Order: sequence, then structure tokens, then C-alpha cells
Amino acid sequence: MKWINFSSPITKDDVLFVEKETGLMLPEDYVVCVLQHNGGTPIPSGLPDIETEIDHLHSLNKEDEDFVLIYYRLFEKESNGLLFPFGSDGCGNYFCFLYKNKKDKNPTVVFYDHEVQRITFLALTFSDLLNSLVDE
Repeated sequence: MKWINFSSPITKDDVLFVEKETGLMLPEDYVVCVLQHNGGTPIPSGLPDIETEIDHLHSLNKEDEDFVLIYYRLFEKESNGLLFPFGSDGCGNYFCFLYKNKKDKNPTVVFYDHEVQRITFLALTFSDLLNSLVDE
């Protein structure tokens, strides 16, 4: 897999800040990825079962305009803080981690379609999501 269009680099401290602000533990495979490819776009980026693609991951650098906590706060109240939008398809829809509770260490990956306000299951893990990506 190749990554393009990175945002500002981040450190483990940036990850810890986001975890502290949300009360969620981000999956280790996701953390490893964003430490290297913060805000990036995976190639390939298409999904096999729905007509969309990962346009980019949201940045974990609080100085970036695409800061992940901006999106988290959009859903915080209605999802009890259990939906964490980590990426976008560029059309107003989000790729998210869905937690069972605040102590959950293994959230599933879902797609949030903003037009119909529907969540669709995509993968058990972030790595599974990346491994399922196809050319558009």
C-alpha cells in the first residue's frame, strides 16, 4: 500500500492528547499508521462493497484545519462519544471507529452516510479495512 498527501507530522503525544480528550483508546494499528501517514490518502482507496473511497484520514495535529476532534465533536452528543470519525470520503461522509463503550479497545470500522444518517459496518479492524481496499 502506498500513501500520498500527508498532513503535518504527529508524535505519540498528539495521539495521547486525542485519547485524553475523547476518553477513547485508539486502535494500535491505526496509531501506527497515523504516526507515519497523518492525514494521508491510501492507494488503493476504494471500497469493494460500497461506491466510495477513502479521500483522506483526518489529522491528529491540533494545528491542522482537518483536526480529528472537530469531526469527533460533531457526533459526540448523539453517539455518547462512541463514534470516532477518523477519515472522510470527500463527500461529507465519514469512516469511523464504533466503540461499544469507553473502555472498548477493539472498535469496529463503520461508514457513516450523512445523507441518510446510516452507519454501515465495514471491517472488524483498521488493518482489515486497509487490506480490503481496491482500485477505484
